Amino acid sequence: MDADELAHDLAPTGVLRASINLGNPVLAQGTLDEPSGVTVELAREVAARVALPVQFDHAVPQ
Repeated sequence: MDADELAHDLAPTGVLRASINLGNPVLAQGTLDEPSGVTVELAREVAARVALPVQFDHAVPQ
């Protein structure tokens, strides 16, 4: 699988959407406008490697 195929599989709309659980301060901190933490950095790195923008959405506990 090449990078273009991977990007399409991960983000068929052209934007990688990452769900961030701001309720878990070990994984994510801040706000959706300015998130930080390991989960955010991982999402940004994945997006960068497949040349896509990333959009952060809030994970809502069920």
